Amino acid sequence: MKKRINWLLSLALLLTLAVPVQAEELSPSEENPVTDHVCSFTEEVSFTDSTCTAVGSKITKCSCGETKTEGIPLKDHSFGTAVNVDAANHKAVCSVCGEESVSAHSWDGGRETSPATCSQEGVKTYACVCGATKTESVAKAAHDWNNGDTAKHTCRSCSAVENHTLREEVIKAATCKEAGSKKKICSVCGYNETVVLTKLTTHTYDNACDAQCNVCETKREVSHSFTTVWSKDYNGHWHECTKCGEKKDFAKHVAGPAATEEQEQVCVTCNYVITPKKNHVHSYGEEWTSDKVGHWHACTKCKEEKDYASHKFKDDCDAECDICGYERDNAHKYDQEGWLTSGFEHWNVCAVCGEESKHEKHVPGAEATEKEPQLCTVCGFELAPVQEHTHDFGTDYLTDKDTHWQECECGELSVPEEHSWDAGRKSKDMITYRCLDCGLEKTEEAKGSGFSWLTLILVILALVCIGGIGAIVFILKKGEFEEDEPEDTVEEEPEADEIPVEEDEEEKMIDDFFASLDSDLK
Repeated sequence: MKKRINWLLSLALLLTLAVPVQAEELSPSEENPVTDHVCSFTEEVSFTDSTCTAVGSKITKCSCGETKTEGIPLKDHSFGTAVNVDAANHKAVCSVCGEESVSAHSWDGGRETSPATCSQEGVKTYACVCGATKTESVAKAAHDWNNGDTAKHTCRSCSAVENHTLREEVIKAATCKEAGSKKKICSVCGYNETVVLTKLTTHTYDNACDAQCNVCETKREVSHSFTTVWSKDYNGHWHECTKCGEKKDFAKHVAGPAATEEQEQVCVTCNYVITPKKNHVHSYGEEWTSDKVGHWHACTKCKEEKDYASHKFKDDCDAECDICGYERDNAHKYDQEGWLTSGFEHWNVCAVCGEESKHEKHVPGAEATEKEPQLCTVCGFELAPVQEHTHDFGTDYLTDKDTHWQECECGELSVPEEHSWDAGRKSKDMITYRCLDCGLEKTEEAKGSGFSWLTLILVILALVCIGGIGAIVFILKKGEFEEDEPEDTVEEEPEADEIPVEEDEEEKMIDDFFASLDSDLK
């Protein structure tokens, strides 16, 4: 029983000690405050904006009462429009603090305010945003040469005169049989003329001993001129004509003493080496022997070669062989198809070392036409564009039976127009008409009886004369009747068979005239 009481007392003591420890863990103290709060600065307390000279600030507050101050960076200057200062610079002023910013002019691409001509330089004007301007001269333009006369050409723009730069092209060579011709062409303006080459007074032969002209087959007397010195090769020796190379006295070699190491075997007649010296121990020098292709070491006695090799250069423009020191002509590798050009010059660049060739002016080709531009004859640079086409119908006509028209060399046709026929020319029973514009002729059979305007005029004149005569006769007859008859007598109408004889004669004359006229017309 006593043991149980001791056990209960011990348990109570342990519970008494455990309660304060648990309370201490659950209740916070001043040394261990709550740390799970995070400030959120959302409430703006004050705000001062910055300028280009003063830093601004912003103060915000958290709900817990904590505040935070933030600085606002300086703003950029507010520069106004730039104004010109001098030939090199302009400046802008800040509207806030008055600070000035000076900088160099910023020029635009410029515009040509005074175009260049072949007689006067042009002017190009550049402008800056501040309103300042500057000018620079533009080089004179090339002359616009015309074809000129036989000696000179003239600029179409400024009337400058210059001698032709002529080159010649043989069209047909003159011979002893017929004359030839050549063309002289100005490389500047394109002027050209054909010149006759006078027939040659000399003949053409293969050599000095050729007896017949190759062109006209004229014969001549010749004689060989043989040398006294022997010509030779491995087959034999002979005497040769110094004019034409013809051989005579050919003979086989006559061998002399056999060859030794010191002496060759030669022909006793011409001294030709039949057999060289016998082999010996070569003695090669240290110096290089060379030609334009390669180098070698040569035997000092027999000139035997060894160690032959081609020259070695750093690149195609290197002039000295790295091994033997042989010097060659330094030749750059220019690409003649890859010209570099400007408006006035062309040049090339070495593909090996990059060195530029001499800059040369363009050589104008034929003047620009309606089909082809004007090009530099060397590099192909376009000097003048294709000209605008203007139809030129010329003076020739194309025709059909009703109309005529013209054709431009470009193929364009003019508007067809009807023929304008003349009055025609009569020949026998036909009339030939000719168009007054194109000259076309047509022939037609004469229609009707061939009545002409002259015949009509004669008929009209005859009728007028007959009418006049009839009127005069009528007036005279009327006067006679009025004198014979009393005033109070009433004139009676004559019967049909009582017509005066004069009127019958007049009618007969008129009938005879028209009968004669009708006969003429038929």
